[in-house]
Amino acid sequence: MRKKNRASFIMLSSLTIGIAIAGCSQESQPIKVSQAPEKPAETVSNASVNQQIPSQVELGACSFESMQQTTSVDPTEKKWRQLRAGRPLSGIASISVDPIFDGAGYGWKPGTSYAITKDGSVWKWGYDNRPMDFPVRVKGINGVKQITDSFALTNDGQVWRLDQEGTADKIKELKNVESIQLGEMFDVLYVLGKDGTLWKLENDSEKPEQLTGIANMQKLYASADSLYLIDQAGRLHYLSGREGPFKSENKQVIPLPGKVKQFAVSYQDHALIQVESGEAYAFSADEQQPKRMPLADGAKRLAVNGDGMYLMVKTDGSVWGWGTNTNHMLGESQPKTVEKPVPIQTLTDIIDIQAGTDHALALDKNGQVYSWGSNMTGQLGRLPLFFAKWTELGQLSDIQQAVTKMEKPYFLRKDGSIWSMHENRTTYKIKGPTHILKLDSMLGFPVTINQAGKVQLWQKDFFSCQTLTLPFSVKDMVAGDDHLLVRTMDDRYMAIEFNYESTEPDSVQIVPGKVEMVKIDSSLAPHIKNLYANLYTFLALTSEGEVLYADRTKDVPYQFKRVQGIHNIISLAPEFFVRATHDPASVWALDEKGRVHELLLQPEFEQLRITSIQAEIGTNIKEGIDKISGRLRLTKDGQIFEHDWSPSIKERISEPIRLVSSTYRYWIEGPGSHYHLIVTESDKIIVIGYNPFGQSESVPEKVITP
Repeated sequence: MRKKNRASFIMLSSLTIGIAIAGCSQESQPIKVSQAPEKPAETVSNASVNQQIPSQVELGACSFESMQQTTSVDPTEKKWRQLRAGRPLSGIASISVDPIFDGAGYGWKPGTSYAITKDGSVWKWGYDNRPMDFPVRVKGINGVKQITDSFALTNDGQVWRLDQEGTADKIKELKNVESIQLGEMFDVLYVLGKDGTLWKLENDSEKPEQLTGIANMQKLYASADSLYLIDQAGRLHYLSGREGPFKSENKQVIPLPGKVKQFAVSYQDHALIQVESGEAYAFSADEQQPKRMPLADGAKRLAVNGDGMYLMVKTDGSVWGWGTNTNHMLGESQPKTVEKPVPIQTLTDIIDIQAGTDHALALDKNGQVYSWGSNMTGQLGRLPLFFAKWTELGQLSDIQQAVTKMEKPYFLRKDGSIWSMHENRTTYKIKGPTHILKLDSMLGFPVTINQAGKVQLWQKDFFSCQTLTLPFSVKDMVAGDDHLLVRTMDDRYMAIEFNYESTEPDSVQIVPGKVEMVKIDSSLAPHIKNLYANLYTFLALTSEGEVLYADRTKDVPYQFKRVQGIHNIISLAPEFFVRATHDPASVWALDEKGRVHELLLQPEFEQLRITSIQAEIGTNIKEGIDKISGRLRLTKDGQIFEHDWSPSIKERISEPIRLVSSTYRYWIEGPGSHYHLIVTESDKIIVIGYNPFGQSESVPEKVITP
């Protein structure tokens, strides 16, 4: 089986700081850091203090004030700039998709989209060994009837093999072909001849092989590991490949009351079938028996996506859907499972619909194509995936914190309100949180501190809230991977462990667990200026420029230790690292002279649990840096670039930067993503890196050609 790229867009580390950015840094050779003896943590370890520290905390209801719903609109709100101008793709006669099978199940949501014009030329966008975020013409071939992956079928019944260089080679042994389908699981091309025979072409082979025992077939369809054929009598045949390569003796007829008129199948073997009477049936390879699906009776077109989301075009040209609400494709306000068909907004006069693994295409009677769903590999064909340069989106005033750790960017404004943006990049105020002093995120859930010093945990939509029942007020916090570090009004530091909990099938929340005091030199505790976190631990920066990191030996609570060898540090920038590995994690440290140092945190593990963390610093020092955020650098002469990462080309900025939030999302297998959200002195919002608004779109819009 050909290995596919896989990815999970999971948060790895994030940093939110107010800055103007800069810098440059080469790979450094680490040297061991000697640890100075720690002074006893007198202030935080005495008995009277420990008596106030609970071993575990619970969640209580949020106050009425913090749950007030508001619909007020900021009069300074402005429309965000269009990310890419272009003309709608037009003159299209047919559409198709390539559902892409992710055998590892890491959460990769790729897809490939095609549009074929009346003269048989092909537009392609999405996954093609690399993301293509806008349609490009397939070179070297015309008169195309059908296309899948690197194979095309022309109107004269000839099959062609396409390559990345834009050439098409005729497969001479394949002639008089009716239909082609790629068997994704085994990377084999299946070919239905006009004489009703079935053939297979192995990867990198020129000679097809006939599957004996199969004849008189008229139509061919494929999921990731199964084949479906309709014979001349209108019967539907199912050929499973779940147990290995297809064997014709395993072919079975699916019992249906009449000839098959329409058929649609997802890569996971969920199918919709319509017979000549107009009655519709659902079929699952797991159950092996068709079931009546009256919801789809009389549909003009049918489609099924990978998760079991059903789509249909009615005779009036409207599109309706039900089932699993994948990527909110059935509507942002709809539940995770939609029992009855709901209309898909913005779609009218539709004549065809196709569903990929996690996205869908619709074609209207005027030859224009609409797309919605996942855009992880550019399969929507209307959003830029990556901003290699400084890209201005719009303006929003009075931002005091920008946060990128969640599914989309959020802004905390000076009045304590939280704002975000719609998919069309118009800003809106989040209903619920008020009087907020700080916003962070843990395990994907928002965490806030309000003016009363209360720590509040929110569901991902911000519409429900719970308060940590702490016996003290909190003035600062930072969220790690599954721990929250809080700082009390009297400068004590506590780490609270959190876990996932499912109370209902569709409901997940995080719940607090163990609470422990973080040991720290009593002379340092009041002088902490900023708190930081990465996947492994917490860090702190003092007003005197000392860097601390929280070590944790086996069965011993967190303890802040000084990092020796770097001094007069003014900011830290935790960098990305890859989940599911035990690799060292870099933290960049900028000193007052504009020099950048690399601090490496190397954890030691025992049965996947961190037992200690070693700190090392690099020998190379990079100079001329003004500000840092992750790998992003701003030089003292006003240039911005990503250190040792794309985009790496220096670009001169047009105005000073006030705030930056940097996020890297990477798993053990790629690809992943990273981006920087920047706020300038004039309140402009800038993005560099992967488009945070381009991961998915729930509302269909026209595919464009840039």
